[in-house]
Amino acid sequence: MISLVIKTIFSFSVVVILMFGFLYVLRKFYLKIPNPSSLSMKIYARLQIQPKKSIYIVKILNKVLILGVAENSISILSEISDPEMIRILDELEIKQGGAF
Repeated sequence: MISLVIKTIFSFSVVVILMFGFLYVLRKFYLKIPNPSSLSMKIYARLQIQPKKSIYIVKILNKVLILGVAENSISILSEISDPEMIRILDELEIKQGGAF
């Protein structure tokens, strides 16, 4: 009887260890979850117009977008494509420490 309990506990432990090992390998090699700081996205500025309605200036990859954000929607209002303006926004963001 005790031998059966020990075998059961040992088998359960082996299964749990194999599961954790499998999850480790899966996360390490197959599920590359990007670090949020490594993503190329910045919020330059936010202006709240009304409760639950705002305008954002956001850089996503190499595009700068002006977004209108409401409770249930996001709309692209404009896109800034002038490289000089993007450079100025980057400089302001660095000088201000991430906030205008």
